[in-house]
Amino acid sequence: MLKLYQIDHFTRPFKTHHIVHIASYISYQELIQIHNHNQAKSHG
Repeated sequence: MLKLYQIDHFTRPFKTHHIVHIASYISYQELIQIHNHNQAKSHG
């Protein structure tokens, strides 16, 4: 039981960081798409 908790305690920060990284990557891609779309609009 204790061993399992220690493993979970060790891996949880990595899991959380991975989720945050994926989320920030997705929002970054969305920002690029919006930016490209706005540029295309302004150039007519």
